[in-house]
Amino acid sequence: MRNDGQRLWRWEPYLVRLAVVCLFLLVLVQALMLKEGPRLLLSRVDRYEGETISGQIPLYAADPLMVAEKSVVTDRIRSLRESKVLVIRMLKPATVDGAFVIVNGERVGDFRRGDVKVTVYEGDYVEIDVSEVNEQVRFVVNVPSSDLISPIDGIVLEGVRTYLPVGKVKFKP
Repeated sequence: MRNDGQRLWRWEPYLVRLAVVCLFLLVLVQALMLKEGPRLLLSRVDRYEGETISGQIPLYAADPLMVAEKSVVTDRIRSLRESKVLVIRMLKPATVDGAFVIVNGERVGDFRRGDVKVTVYEGDYVEIDVSEVNEQVRFVVNVPSSDLISPIDGIVLEGVRTYLPVGKVKFKP
């Protein structure tokens, strides 16, 4: 019995050093996870997820849990967020009924009067609904400011009886 106890005491300094090294490595890896580059190498979650999550908290939810009436307060909150304008033009045919611009699942404009100007915010999803149109339609998306990464200025979309995805709005940092 006494021999086993002496063997354990011989290993104790090595076990303490191993524990300190493991603790140091844990703190180092957690510190590296704060930076985006090393996090992509160290974390499988960020690689398998489609899009990185930004740390920004939105000031306005597009679809609140409770239906709120439009008021001065909600308009003021919307005006605090940075916004950009997209211009969507119908190239073919000149005008048509049944074509709509949809932002976050909500219709915001139609093409009966020509071009549609849409105010968009970071993270909005824009698409064109031509599901009621029986002929080939073609649209071009113009971004007047160069502050957007997505959608790309001058992108041409065409289709028949479908939803044409313009894409998710991303601002340049």
